[in-house]
Amino acid sequence: MVYDIRTDEDRIVTQDDVDRMQRTQTAFGELAKQIRFHITEVRNGLIKPGVGIDAIAEALHRAEQMAACLDLSAMEKAGVQGRHVLVVER
Repeated sequence: MVYDIRTDEDRIVTQDDVDRMQRTQTAFGELAKQIRFHITEVRNGLIKPGVGIDAIAEALHRAEQMAACLDLSAMEKAGVQGRHVLVVER
């Protein structure tokens, strides 16, 4: 089941919901992988620390932007448009 904040009710999970959640999870996983890669490059001296820090900061900025898009309190303040779901484990 998922909680749909548009209708304020629980409903059965659809394949589209699962696909969206998997894409979000994959995107955050890729960002984490990029950050780990850049940290390893700096630690092993493969790139200059300044370049590595810039790459890490860019990846972190993208992660923060994605997290802001998923902020439920911001969605409520702006008025929810479309279909947004929150996973609720039972």
